[in-house]
Amino acid sequence: MPALNSYRPLYRILPDYLTSTMHFFLDTTEVAPGATAEALVKFLAPDEYPASLSVGQVVEVCEGARRVVGHATILQVLNPILECDKPLQSTTDSRG
Repeated sequence: MPALNSYRPLYRILPDYLTSTMHFFLDTTEVAPGATAEALVKFLAPDEYPASLSVGQVVEVCEGARRVVGHATILQVLNPILECDKPLQSTTDSRG
């Protein structure tokens, strides 16, 4: 089943922290399993995890707390609250 615009997965932005997001795909309205796409991603409550994202970081995309359905590579951080000025370890590194 494809992911549609307004898809709301969880992102593991820190090794022990999941947050709700909403995807807005840039060049398509849906993404098939196994495919890739660029998206604008809105994060819920960014004040709760400041300086937690950096360009190039790879984060797990989850449905529920344990089901990893994909990975996202951070291409740009638009919210200055979330931006970290130093490279961060990808959340997938600490989880195997």
